[in-house]
Amino acid sequence: MTTVATFRLAPGQLHLDGIFEVAPSATVEFERVVPTHDYVVQYFWVTDIDEEQVVAVADDERVDAEVVDHVNDAYLLRVQWNRDSASALVGSLMDWAVTLLSAVGTCDGWAFEVRSDTHEELSGFLGELAASDVAMELTNIHRLLPSSDEGYGMTDAQREAIVLAYEHGYFETPHETSLAAIASELGITHQSLSSRLQRGLQHLVEETLVEE
Repeated sequence: MTTVATFRLAPGQLHLDGIFEVAPSATVEFERVVPTHDYVVQYFWVTDIDEEQVVAVADDERVDAEVVDHVNDAYLLRVQWNRDSASALVGSLMDWAVTLLSAVGTCDGWAFEVRSDTHEELSGFLGELAASDVAMELTNIHRLLPSSDEGYGMTDAQREAIVLAYEHGYFETPHETSLAAIASELGITHQSLSSRLQRGLQHLVEETLVEE
């Protein structure tokens, strides 16, 4: 049974929290995690940060990141952690068959969503995090909505958010629900849901309406 869990981490739980000391108003959103047996490569976007601040972040030994792209006011950075330098969260992702669907962080803390194909793997992941004394608050556990054969470039989480928004009447005029209500049902933040809808709809348009 594919299950999705959402949880929050208090500030100061990840190496990337050093970003908020340099740029307190910044928002960090994980793009992709590539785990191997010995290390993890992490890509993430940082917004609400200026060029001088992002250089300081990349040079910070706690973050030790490389800037790989820049789109408008958003910067894509890449970090690589080995087993010794990884945080408890990253170490647990390396240990268990759990997929990170989304993660959004601000100076107030982090909101995460993970997916596992088995209840045992998800329980093991969450149990390992709890045993590592990470300040974690589990906010929601639910089964993932069935996926269609055509994903149109969207992640399962992006598709689920769009489908829920449609079913609850968010796209009606006037809205029959709010982003806050949908985010609450998914157990994620309003900001995380808004980003997920935006990226999902962007993929949908690119795959269905834009001719190459």
